[in-house]
Amino acid sequence: MPSIVRTALGAVFVLAGLATSVPARADAREAVLAAHRTSMESRVRIEMDTAASGRAARSTVRYDTSRRVHMKTDQMELIVLPEGTWMRTGGEAWTQPPFDVGSLVRQLVPQTVEQVQNGISNAVAEGAAEFGGQAVQAYRFDVAVTVMGVPMTSRNRILVDGAGRIVHSVSDGEALGRKTHAEQTYHYDEAIRITAPH
Repeated sequence: MPSIVRTALGAVFVLAGLATSVPARADAREAVLAAHRTSMESRVRIEMDTAASGRAARSTVRYDTSRRVHMKTDQMELIVLPEGTWMRTGGEAWTQPPFDVGSLVRQLVPQTVEQVQNGISNAVAEGAAEFGGQAVQAYRFDVAVTVMGVPMTSRNRILVDGAGRIVHSVSDGEALGRKTHAEQTYHYDEAIRITAPH
């Protein structure tokens, strides 16, 4: 698979990460769907630590709402804006991909969000918990989806703060026979602004 396609697919999975935060039981569904919507439209920095096949990786995604996104991993950076998409690897200069990765991401993420919402099962509201010294509500659930022809399953636990926002998530998933463990911490910051690189 060409590296740029892998990058696009990776971006889809990362940007769809917020979508995995939607338990489905009737007594909790509406509240957590609201938390999902709030998180997707917030200015937030998400720190994600992932372990797969004995390798650890860290990525950071900054959202100036879901329409303006800056993703950075150990290998690359990707900026997706309504006016264009830019990427770079290592310390190299920013370039615009030969095809519109941003368009691919913008098309696939809404589909992925809908698939995730429809693919949730075994949702449980665990009740009150604590995270970072604040009171939160905890939920756990399973998800089974197919993204770009790739079946993915995961078991998830999320924490929602008093403002109805997701603040932490843990996911154990499997795709293409590869198991992953991921933890995401959300940092909300109204000062986040994402613009085209110069």
